[in-house]
Amino acid sequence: MRGGGFATEDLARTALSRLLAGLRIGVNADPNQTVAEYLTDWLAAKKLRQKPTTWVRYRDYVIKDLIPALGAARLDDLAYEHLPAYARGQLASGRGRSTLWRILATLSSALGEAKRTHRLPANVARPTVIPRPHSEERVIRTVA
Repeated sequence: MRGGGFATEDLARTALSRLLAGLRIGVNADPNQTVAEYLTDWLAAKKLRQKPTTWVRYRDYVIKDLIPALGAARLDDLAYEHLPAYARGQLASGRGRSTLWRILATLSSALGEAKRTHRLPANVARPTVIPRPHSEERVIRTVA
């Protein structure tokens, strides 16, 4: 792991101590961490808290969709501008709006966690790239 570009030695020492403190408690604050690495760690933590069916859906979206598309980027470099391009590509390939919205909601959940734990300054998946799809009106069935 390497880091550089600090204006002063004190800033470099502060960054090193922050990194080491995070590693001691299991938080990866590596500035070179990729989106794939972060999502994999987030998914492992989610397995402890989510219902199995929810976790499987998250896992599928992360492994089959998000990591292949965005995984190589550094987490700190991920920007809102990456997401509309991803969404356009998915829609052009025939992906449904509801599925795409759920994939982006999964990403937003992961990045929201990164923001809450002070790993990222902001959740770049908010505001949403596409609005939540409207569900069809439900028909109430009666005996009559």
